[in-house]
Amino acid sequence: MNSEAGVCLDAVLIGGRKERAIVIVDYDTGWPQRFDALTQTIRDAVSEKAVAVEHIGSTAVPGLGAKAMYRRGRRKPTNSARVCA
Repeated sequence: MNSEAGVCLDAVLIGGRKERAIVIVDYDTGWPQRFDALTQTIRDAVSEKAVAVEHIGSTAVPGLGAKAMYRRGRRKPTNSARVCA
């Protein structure tokens, strides 16, 4: 990873970056429901500041094996500044 991307990650990751093995697991039919529950938690925390919370990444693709972690995309209003590219 280039140093500019590393600086950006260090600025936004709570607890910093961690070394860990990447493990791909079989698709879990419970992933969509667990994501829905996480989405509600996010909506409760940020209210109207998020236009949408979207399930992105491999856990969002039915039938596809994935790293068992959820990636979320939060769409902000178009007039807000972007911190990291």
